[in-house]
Amino acid sequence: MVTYNIHSGIGRDGRRDLGRIATVLRALDADLVALQEVDSTPTAQAPSAQMHELAQLGDYHAIPGPTILTPERHYGNALLTRLPVIALTRLDLSERRREPRGAIVADLRTAHGTALRCLATHLGLKTWERRRQVERLRPWISDSPAPLVVLGDFNTWWPLARTERQLSRLLGPSPRLASFPAAWPLLALDRVWARPAGLLQRLERCCDPRARIASDHLPLHAELALPRATRTG
Repeated sequence: MVTYNIHSGIGRDGRRDLGRIATVLRALDADLVALQEVDSTPTAQAPSAQMHELAQLGDYHAIPGPTILTPERHYGNALLTRLPVIALTRLDLSERRREPRGAIVADLRTAHGTALRCLATHLGLKTWERRRQVERLRPWISDSPAPLVVLGDFNTWWPLARTERQLSRLLGPSPRLASFPAAWPLLALDRVWARPAGLLQRLERCCDPRARIASDHLPLHAELALPRATRTG
């Protein structure tokens, strides 16, 4: 699976070119992709409907999670999945006088026949804002009956930050791979947490030269060791 802040398809050169994002995602070939800063306007013919265009290229089911919603534009989070969706919830994490934020909680059926809960989000820029947003995510993390992966852009970079400590208490430690800025990554803004321990087998930062120009973030690519369904009888 992949988490990727695509910055509306605007690359380091200032050009909006969704084709470059599509090239990076095709090379990663993940069954589940969490996107941030993506247009999901529900018009298949609209050139700005980025989520739909990317979904068609990878044979994905597209799940929009817009946080900015106007008649002309749906913008925010999105999930692209090849896995069947069992249940779906969209959470509003917005705080007053701050940019709207949200999360997508999708319960999925894996190829092994087991359930997997995916929580994809993009948290706010202020420390107090993120603290409150993580508290609102807590029930969906604590009460998950299935293996769980939490991923997205968490907008925190300091290892001892409150957001980091909150999530690590709930989910255990997670590798910190710098993904921002794409040209010379220094900050681990994009993260992947997984539970139970051992579920996250491998986490890599995509260092493809094409990814370094396509957005201001680099994507992270995770591999999970998913359990197989138990047969009875």
